Amino acid sequence: MSPLSTEEAWKKIFSKYAVLEALEKEPHFTIASHQINEFREARLMTKFDSRAQLPAIFKKNGLAILPVTRGSYAIGRYKAYAELDYPASVPRKVSPPDCQSVDCINLYSESAALSFAFNAGIIDEIMETRNALFTVSGRMSSGCFAYTIDDLARPHAYSLSVNNAQIEIDAGYESKEHFCIVEAKNVAPEDFLIRQLYYPYRLWSTKLAKPVQPVFLVFSNNMFTAFSYAFSGHTHYNALQLLKVQRFVIADEEIALAEVRYFLESFHDFREPEVQFPQADSFERVVDLLGILAERPLSREEITERYAFDKRQTNYYSDAGRYLGLLEKEREGALIVYRLTPAGRTIMRKRPKDKTLGLIRAILSRNVFNEACKITLSTGHPPSNERLAAVFAQAGLAIPINATTMARRSSTVRKWVDWILQQCV
Repeated sequence: MSPLSTEEAWKKIFSKYAVLEALEKEPHFTIASHQINEFREARLMTKFDSRAQLPAIFKKNGLAILPVTRGSYAIGRYKAYAELDYPASVPRKVSPPDCQSVDCINLYSESAALSFAFNAGIIDEIMETRNALFTVSGRMSSGCFAYTIDDLARPHAYSLSVNNAQIEIDAGYESKEHFCIVEAKNVAPEDFLIRQLYYPYRLWSTKLAKPVQPVFLVFSNNMFTAFSYAFSGHTHYNALQLLKVQRFVIADEEIALAEVRYFLESFHDFREPEVQFPQADSFERVVDLLGILAERPLSREEITERYAFDKRQTNYYSDAGRYLGLLEKEREGALIVYRLTPAGRTIMRKRPKDKTLGLIRAILSRNVFNEACKITLSTGHPPSNERLAAVFAQAGLAIPINATTMARRSSTVRKWVDWILQQCV
């Protein structure tokens, strides 16, 4: 019998232990690791770094789960996540460090991105210091502390106590002035679990005499985005205040609009793949998916559970990569596994400019996107749904779409063309 998915396992847990019924009477439902392990490994069942990763039964009932000891968790109607608002400001250019062992091409793991950020001076910029020291990382005990956390939907706060829960810090850096805790992601999530910063903040605030600075660092699309925070209330989980947002891009040759125009005119014999036309508005998330698959192939469940996608997004964005000929899926036993195609691997191994040009070329090799980009450049504005309908009608899609679906796909076309033009000077 195949193992249960996270979704199925949590449904069975909620049924066996009457979790929802208990939460009607009590503010929390405490569950032990060994109870979770009856259905699936607790380590895999409790890591939801973004709201999108929560099982459906949690989302439907406005629930979140937080560790309270090394072997137990509290489930409740907690406001556990904070939204991320990515700015459109011009990023600061940073040069790769002058050393051969730091690879600015294969920055597809969080550890590789952190190594680059530290050695390229990005961490110093975030901390507003010089010569910060890399001091801690990895798993450790949280220590003991109590805190309050807001209800997700109403003006009410709950009290929780933590007793040596296990935490993990991606990186800690120290300067003469303060200590910086960094939680790093190699995808651009829409929100994040505040616990990833709050628990380490509480631990190190008791260990050090200097201030502790929590930072959420995202590396996506050749861009570092650093969200620097402070907790205005030491004992309140939701007292998270955003202090500043900084953006850094790896310095490389700029892309000229003439290079895009060259690609536009290079394709004449368009061949549509036997894949559904994409419905994936954020091309940045397509790039993120290609990046995480550059490390190794992943199953559909691993993509959904480990990264900031829900099941539907996993399907949409993986199909978008397949449509461009950059990734493929295969069935391995009961699993569907995704991996980069040879073309995808070649592109993702290039330096930043050439990688971006390879992605642009892949998009413009598809008839609808090519025509939409030509229309945008000639008219100065994106094509309307009506104009795109005529483009779709002439494109000869391998899998036809109806008028209702076409309107949704038109949004993807405009967003991807906008992404292409944003890459140009």
